[in-house]
Amino acid sequence: MVPGWTPFLPRHPFIKVIMFPVLFEINGIPIYTHGFFLNLARLVCLLVIIGEGRRRRWPKEEIIPITLAGVEGWMNGLDWSPGGPIN
Repeated sequence: MVPGWTPFLPRHPFIKVIMFPVLFEINGIPIYTHGFFLNLARLVCLLVIIGEGRRRRWPKEEIIPITLAGVEGWMNGLDWSPGGPIN
């Protein structure tokens, strides 16, 4: 650990932190917050990649290898990060 670094932020006396693990339900099936926003981020990234591919006139056959290389770079960066890999 870094000297002087604390893993927890000091809490403000007037701010209450509330966590909602279940965002909403559809027909009694709970939709969890983490999964919802993770999939929302994937969808936004997919739309950005499609838009960039059209703007730069990338061939459709090259978009998948570029995306896989980006995911591989992300995973390597995650593994080499100071926090370590997510287990």
